[in-house]
Amino acid sequence: MSNRKNYEWHAREKWIIPPGLAEIVKRFKIRCRITMTRKKSRPLLIHGETGVGKSLFVDYYAMMYKSIFKKNPKIAYINCAALPSELIESLLFGHTKGIFSGAERERVGYFEEVDDGIIVLEELGEMPKNLQSKLLLVIENRVFSKIGAHDQIEFKSKILATTNVSRDQFRDDLWYRFDTFYISSICERRQDILYYIQNFEESIFEMINPGIALSLLSYNWPGNAREIERVCMSIEENIAYTNQYIAEIKHEASKNNEHIDPTKVSLYLSFDKNVTGFEFNKIEKFKSELIQHNIQYDAIEDSIMSSGLNFDSPLYQKDDIYMKWEETLTIDDDDSGENFVYISNINFDLAYSGFLIFCKLFFQDPESNYDILDFKKIIKRKPYDSDMMYLHSKLPDYITLPIDVNDYPRIKERLIEALNHLGKEIYNSNIEEAFMWPEIFKKALKESIKYIAGIGDIEIENSAYLDNIPHKEMKEKFLIEYYGKDPNELENREIPITQVSLKMIRQLYLETLCHEVGMEDGFQRKIAAMAGLSEGRISQDADIKNLKHIFNNLKISPRKRIVVLD
Repeated sequence: MSNRKNYEWHAREKWIIPPGLAEIVKRFKIRCRITMTRKKSRPLLIHGETGVGKSLFVDYYAMMYKSIFKKNPKIAYINCAALPSELIESLLFGHTKGIFSGAERERVGYFEEVDDGIIVLEELGEMPKNLQSKLLLVIENRVFSKIGAHDQIEFKSKILATTNVSRDQFRDDLWYRFDTFYISSICERRQDILYYIQNFEESIFEMINPGIALSLLSYNWPGNAREIERVCMSIEENIAYTNQYIAEIKHEASKNNEHIDPTKVSLYLSFDKNVTGFEFNKIEKFKSELIQHNIQYDAIEDSIMSSGLNFDSPLYQKDDIYMKWEETLTIDDDDSGENFVYISNINFDLAYSGFLIFCKLFFQDPESNYDILDFKKIIKRKPYDSDMMYLHSKLPDYITLPIDVNDYPRIKERLIEALNHLGKEIYNSNIEEAFMWPEIFKKALKESIKYIAGIGDIEIENSAYLDNIPHKEMKEKFLIEYYGKDPNELENREIPITQVSLKMIRQLYLETLCHEVGMEDGFQRKIAAMAGLSEGRISQDADIKNLKHIFNNLKISPRKRIVVLD
């Protein structure tokens, strides 16, 4: 029989809990209390992708056991993906002497040895289904027999399982027998990304500029915390390489009595694609693309700069650092236990608020499982509530965005709180409410729409500014994804007259005339006669010139009529 002391629980490490994960932990705490105190308790299955932190929740479960039952639990771990089926069965059930080759003595299994403690079945989905059926019988009947024996033994343990595989890897009856708790992947809680980096290697933030921070928040991290750890290790490698390079050039410079300022030496962060799909120069590529499309990128950049983000090149120069990251507030929780620490960093939260603004400007879902900078999809239009929410800015009247909060040390925390509030309100507002946004964000939205929808200048004057855009000027993909419909279905839309601008009516009128008379030589004279305007004025009309370009290149049909309803 094994020594019972080997099964005494001790937290495997000290766990840092960032804000996004904190909400999940709080719900898990409630779930633990319910499952542990309920008379007919169900075993608990922790479900989540590789690297989301399932081990933390296993430790938290054991800590809750200790808190509720006032004793340290005996605990045994089995990794179902690492062991053959026969060995797993022997470890769990135990066996009699001589029942199979090599069984030279009787073995007490975990089901009996752990008694009323906890048995952790890691990667339960990898357990063969024939063994899953045997486990199900133990859970349902609360009794088991050793392999080779007939006597039944009472099963007292609590089973806690983890898995990263889909439901089809389980027997249906076993899957439904467990109470499942889902841990979201990091792409679903991107506000935690900077916290994980800080936890792995805090000194890295000396090398992270605002553009890199935006890239880090935009990436979806399919390997979750483990991939972040890999990237941190690669950054350390790059830093060490750069320091070695600095030492070499300083040595060479000293031979010629030259001085080299190491703070002016750039660090280029490069990675092996086999290690991670993350690209540090992605924001640099995005900025170049904006410039190529004649987008005023600085207008977009201004909208997120107060949050400590921008489109800086990933080349590091120490005097280019915009946001200081070091202020971390540890939040004490009486029930958390000494191995679980909740943390919050006001600058990390501010950066995430800026990231939300960036997502709003480009119609992106911040929980999407792809790199946001790839712009693979856009969010669909939400039902618009005419009872619009007014944006309450908490910024002092004398503050004009963008700002560097570090320039206001006496009111820095107040400013960060106000900027966080403003960023979240902008993100949570309907896109139709953009006409109420501060001017700096409206300018940014005009440029971002120009990029993703391929349209020219727009006026964000009321809630119908998107409806006022000539839809045929937009890329078809934007229409389909934003409205969730085929663009052809958008031709006959009813718009309240109070939301129709004179510019929209004028464009529709000219569009129809141009299509009616054609745009061959002399068409200006015909349109002038129909519109009651001079031919010279028609010839110089910018809207008509634009329509000629659209008709010639896109081969489209115009909107043909406006219907006035009583």
